[in-house]
Amino acid sequence: MEDTSAAPRQLASIDYFGKRAGRYRESHGNLEALEQLVRMAAPRGDEVVLDVGTGPGHLACAFAPHVGRVVASDVTMLMLREIPVVMRDRDVANVWRVAADAQALPFVDEQFDIVTSRLAAAHFPDHPGAVREMARVCRTGGIVLVADSMGPEDPEARAYVDDLEWLRDSSHGSNHSFNEWNDAYRAAGLEVSEVYVTSGRLSSMENWMDRADTPPENRERIYDLIENAPETLKRHVDIGRDGDGRLFFTTSQIRILGRKR
Repeated sequence: MEDTSAAPRQLASIDYFGKRAGRYRESHGNLEALEQLVRMAAPRGDEVVLDVGTGPGHLACAFAPHVGRVVASDVTMLMLREIPVVMRDRDVANVWRVAADAQALPFVDEQFDIVTSRLAAAHFPDHPGAVREMARVCRTGGIVLVADSMGPEDPEARAYVDDLEWLRDSSHGSNHSFNEWNDAYRAAGLEVSEVYVTSGRLSSMENWMDRADTPPENRERIYDLIENAPETLKRHVDIGRDGDGRLFFTTSQIRILGRKR
């Protein structure tokens, strides 16, 4: 894997997502997944919400009809420019855009009732630091709700999967395990109250790589890693060939809600 220190990773993320902002607006707006998160948060109708790593703003706009105001923050300016399109599509007007680094949010302490993040944390250079920042700007009694990809608990297995993910998408950092999420929440003063984990095989390796514009040489390396996955890895990750001879691996997602003590 390449240099994974914070600055190069963040620059890679900005470059990667900036080039694909329009595509992410078109492909990452799964309404069922968005509404699941709104239901988990159970807003009353008057809350001020912060969505961190908002991308084109799908989750921010999903919350907008149910709350008083939403601030949609992202470090990639080209992503923020896509938000007005999503606002028009969802017919909402109470979303404000802010350019912000998830590890250094430009907000005062306890400013928001609900803080969310969806499909972004695997790209944050400092995962515990980002969780601390989300907790810092959340009011006491408020909630921090994150949905993201999840890695296996075994460190070697997690590193193997992260290598696959990085070859696909050079902005990838790490798919954090359940215990890493739980520890980060607790360290930030968040009491975890709801966790949902889902897993499933990728329906198409080619589509998965097409969405990221994975170069041909990296595709071959991904196929090689899956084809030659060691047996020790398979104790932790469902990976290999299926009954029809197609290469696959299984991905997991986590939704975790914590309340600030």
